[in-house]
Amino acid sequence: MEAGRQHGLEPLTVVVLDAGGHVIAAARQDGASNNRFEIAHGKAYGALALGMGSRAISARSSRRTPSPPRRSA
Repeated sequence: MEAGRQHGLEPLTVVVLDAGGHVIAAARQDGASNNRFEIAHGKAYGALALGMGSRAISARSSRRTPSPPRRSA
């Protein structure tokens, strides 16, 4: 969290999960918005479920070709 402060990022919330997806640690900087815990938890849970870090998930999703719009019946 100190690195985020040094880089001028907005206040952070960090959630650490065990292998079963249970919260083992969480920290929230003063000024972090009220839904940051849910966002951080979802990000950590998604990384755990997919077996890759959130940066890899982001890179993977940005490489995907968008699906064409669906036509309504």
